[in-house]
Amino acid sequence: MVYDILTIEEASASRFNREVTIDFKDLAALVAGNTANFKLSNGKASSLVGNFATDLEIPFTFSDGSLISCAITIGNAGANAADLASQELETSPVIAKAGVNGSTLTAYVANTQVNVYFTATAAKNLNTATAGRLHILFTEVDLTKYRTV
Repeated sequence: MVYDILTIEEASASRFNREVTIDFKDLAALVAGNTANFKLSNGKASSLVGNFATDLEIPFTFSDGSLISCAITIGNAGANAADLASQELETSPVIAKAGVNGSTLTAYVANTQVNVYFTATAAKNLNTATAGRLHILFTEVDLTKYRTV
């Protein structure tokens, strides 16, 4: 998994300031199981997180041909699809899919980790991934940096 903070130029042109890239090697490194999650943001108290969008550059494929569904949601432990409803990852490349809340930023008053949740066909293993690359773009702002006191 690669976590990038975008440049000022990229951020102003795209409205995102973070990009996380997850590829099949990240799934292949997992222990056997049909679910997994990766941290996108700490969602620190006094921060804004949101504006989620995805770019499925390469659809995910698996050596287990009976694994016919692999989808993601984005959210937190209390609501794992709060920011992005289910998106299938075994389809044709998708240029971009906007999150559930569109351009909404969630204000966190307590630390709340934001994750991407992977779910595959029941009783199948995500670690059989052989191809795939997903980019997740979002905005994160630490409001404590703007305090003048």
